[in-house]
Amino acid sequence: MTVPFVQFAMNTKIAAIHESTPFSVLFGRGANLLADSSSVSETPGTPVSVEARVQFMQESLFPGIADLARAAQDAMKSSFDSAHMQIDIPIDSYVMVRDHARRKKLDPRFEGPFKVIGKSGKAYTLQDNSGALLPRNYPPSALKVISADPVLDSESYVVDVILNHRSATLGYEYLVRWKNYSKKHDTWEPATSFDDEATIVNYWNRRKEPAAATPTDASSAGRE
Repeated sequence: MTVPFVQFAMNTKIAAIHESTPFSVLFGRGANLLADSSSVSETPGTPVSVEARVQFMQESLFPGIADLARAAQDAMKSSFDSAHMQIDIPIDSYVMVRDHARRKKLDPRFEGPFKVIGKSGKAYTLQDNSGALLPRNYPPSALKVISADPVLDSESYVVDVILNHRSATLGYEYLVRWKNYSKKHDTWEPATSFDDEATIVNYWNRRKEPAAATPTDASSAGRE
């Protein structure tokens, strides 16, 4: 009894796309909403012939529903298009690729950078720093443009270890020892210079203090 009742409820619910119920669209009349008609001796109102009902459905009901459905679909398309604008990424610009296989909170959200070298349909062909092509193309939704300039705005370095921290105007700055560089090249860097937030979290864990002012995206760190 449960399934038929649920089906009846669905068939008598007004659909937003055409402002009618599935029952009325199919039969050309409203459903009897479980009203008690046991005391009614005859059918009220003027009987309508089958031919007249079919004519009404073909000439008025179906065209009206079609117009309402098209208007609703156009409105939904306009709403979707306004919130999902197509991004045109210039060739030779640099992007980060969203990592959909990310499992841990501290894993990098993006990988890269990669260079855009071509476009096929709506997807982009990328290559890494060694010039090797990535195994597949990526849609704009999977990419984040970081520079339209091949220079990438600043050079990238690999963090060896964070040595210390100090208070700054916006959170903390960190004293960084760079991989393959000596102590004289140590620099103070804000949290926003780091691509890998785990680097900062690991530093705070080593100091047995709460992590603070961690960045959002990750993989190495940048110096200007």
